[in-house]
Amino acid sequence: MVTYSGWDPDRRALEVSAYVPGVVESGGSCALSALRGSSRLSASAAAVPDASTTVCGQLLLPVTGRASGTWALTVTYSSPGSPAVSTSTNLEVT
Repeated sequence: MVTYSGWDPDRRALEVSAYVPGVVESGGSCALSALRGSSRLSASAAAVPDASTTVCGQLLLPVTGRASGTWALTVTYSSPGSPAVSTSTNLEVT
């Protein structure tokens, strides 16, 4: 589940925070996919369990070239026991 998405103009990066509800496990990873037209970017990070969820934390995705437009963001959680995919979230960068 994506909890935050935004544009950091200083770092020229898409920022996304996410977690996996109802899953508490170590050893998983989170991958962020951003799609705008024919442009596709991705980043990944290790997931960390907390008391009641597994946290993807903040995923940063640097953008080179033109960043403006609508980005479709999806976070995929990969693990042997509980893989999950977030619903797509749109982020408008102006």
